[in-house]
Amino acid sequence: MSQNDNELKREVLKEDKEIVPFRDRAIASRDIGDIKEAQSLAFKGLEDNSKDLDIYKIYKDMVEEQFPRGTFETKYPKVILKTIYDRR
Repeated sequence: MSQNDNELKREVLKEDKEIVPFRDRAIASRDIGDIKEAQSLAFKGLEDNSKDLDIYKIYKDMVEEQFPRGTFETKYPKVILKTIYDRR
């Protein structure tokens, strides 16, 4: 099955999903746009296989795609605490 064959993925997930490995089910669900199902499958995979690094990466990538890490900056200059305490 090619990466771009979303109709086939949708059909397989609907008809024969039990024969598809859980990692592939999570990825296929993500590919067809069913993000909640993809995350649910990946999380269940983590619960059932806590040492599986592949499913961990799949889950982590999905979460970071939906909730990207950002940076926090302020307009105030950075203050080093040691400097403040040295003034006492």
